[in-house]
Amino acid sequence: MPLFSSASSTMTRVGSAALFALFALTLTHCSGETTKDAVGTVTKKTAENIKGAVAGIAIGIEEGRKQVTSRDGAVVIDKANELDGKIAIEIIKHVRTENGVAITISFANTTEQPYRITGGIFGKDAILALDKEGFVARAKNEISDLTVPPQAKDVAVFHFEAKETPFSRLRAFGKDYPLPAQTVLPASPATSSPPAS
Repeated sequence: MPLFSSASSTMTRVGSAALFALFALTLTHCSGETTKDAVGTVTKKTAENIKGAVAGIAIGIEEGRKQVTSRDGAVVIDKANELDGKIAIEIIKHVRTENGVAITISFANTTEQPYRITGGIFGKDAILALDKEGFVARAKNEISDLTVPPQAKDVAVFHFEAKETPFSRLRAFGKDYPLPAQTVLPASPATSSPPAS
């Protein structure tokens, strides 16, 4: 987030200048142990104020970003709880392949505006496949974002390493969904050599 880094850097410079000015003022009227205590108090308060200002900037950026739509008119969703009432999730395929298991998730936009699902929402543990005993497998692929048009659906396919015990449910963004019966794709035909002449 370049804006946040820039704001943080500016706040640090302003805080450092203010701290220096307060130290200079403090040191001209104090000596010994009193100076040490005064400088410690000034430093503590300055650090608290800078930390509060930077946190306030981060909150302001986050709230401002959510109130503004993107160029294509999509509203950004970057937290799982923001899906509620906007995007319905359904597991539509559960396929055993040569390379593992592929699970297809449908994202249905139930509103009149487009939504872009993005950010950390698709992080490492956002999509988990679980077997009947609760052992998990993490998706091998990650999706950076998915834009779902109004009153429409889109899909994303997540790939997992197969386990001995088949998966029985998928945990997507903290909620568990039962998996449909697993279908098995036939193995690719072995490539055969042309007959010798």
